[in-house]
Amino acid sequence: MTWNHRVLRYEDGTLGIHEVYYNDDGEPWGCTESPAAEGDNPELLIETLTRMVACIAEPVLNYEDF
Repeated sequence: MTWNHRVLRYEDGTLGIHEVYYNDDGEPWGCTESPAAEGDNPELLIETLTRMVACIAEPVLNYEDF
């Protein structure tokens, strides 16, 4: 089994980036339930990913604090 990130289009036309899993024949067979990023168009996905990359330079927060 292998996986990668792929853009998926939802029924309402919005887009999301998910992990997609492939069988031994290279055919997609499943994906994560929640997207890693989502938006109305590819430009919004790029904006989200840019913000995600930028957050790596910020101090790490503790999940338990929320």
